Amino acid sequence: MNAATASPEQIVTLRIELMDTDPLIWRQVEVPTSISLKTLHNIIQAAMGWFDMHLWEMRLGGQVYGLPMDEDFGAEPRLDGAKVRLSQILRPRKTVINYTYDFGDFGDSWGSCPKPWCNCGGMITALSS
Repeated sequence: MNAATASPEQIVTLRIELMDTDPLIWRQVEVPTSISLKTLHNIIQAAMGWFDMHLWEMRLGGQVYGLPMDEDFGAEPRLDGAKVRLSQILRPRKTVINYTYDFGDFGDSWGSCPKPWCNCGGMITALSS
């Protein structure tokens, strides 16, 4: 899917799983594919009951998305998550995105969507289609 074909009516189911928890802590949300990754971050915060008090990033393949930074502090270059739509990074069948929130605690989530994104909601294991 690309941004030109994205519409607010296309919905993906995301499964959000916290890594290294026993029992597994997870949430499932349905979101429009037209939302930005920053908006997705806000949805994850609300679903998990967090208060958005830490830095965050999402990784897919070799690309990093997150908040723009004036200083990189030795971090990898990132694309502004507010300018990238979920529809731009979803792949057919299953997409897995690494979501890191609060770098001090290395609290990772993962996401994936097990079905073709156009027929399902996706699922976040931190995000996907």
